[in-house]
Amino acid sequence: MGGPYIRKYVTPLELPATSAATVQVFTSALTLLPFYVFTGPLFVAAPRLETVGALLLLGVLGSGVAYWLFHQIVAEAGSTFAMTVTYTNPVIATVWGILLLGEPLHWYEPVGGILVLLGAFLSQGKPLFRVRKRQPDVG
Repeated sequence: MGGPYIRKYVTPLELPATSAATVQVFTSALTLLPFYVFTGPLFVAAPRLETVGALLLLGVLGSGVAYWLFHQIVAEAGSTFAMTVTYTNPVIATVWGILLLGEPLHWYEPVGGILVLLGAFLSQGKPLFRVRKRQPDVG
């Protein structure tokens, strides 16, 4: 729902992707603020500098850059294409899990990966096969 909304209402404003991403992350944080206020801090112990630094880096470099890229993709390629990126995340995570963590590969993972990638491709509305019409022979 967010992708088409962004394409229809936010992209025409011609805001920089950085501004749109900042507003999106800020709005999310503001939405979660009441849960923090009513449930209290979730810290069991006093936070360390390394922990706060890691959270800030993950927030800025992880979420911030991801939202910035997402808004650029929506503006350039459209919301349908941008949303298909999220479907490929589990496929990429599975590949990294196998390569970096030595996780076992089960038969249903490649089958599911093929279905996900095929679905993402088909959602683009591009034909699987292009049929060329033969030109009649002249002469």
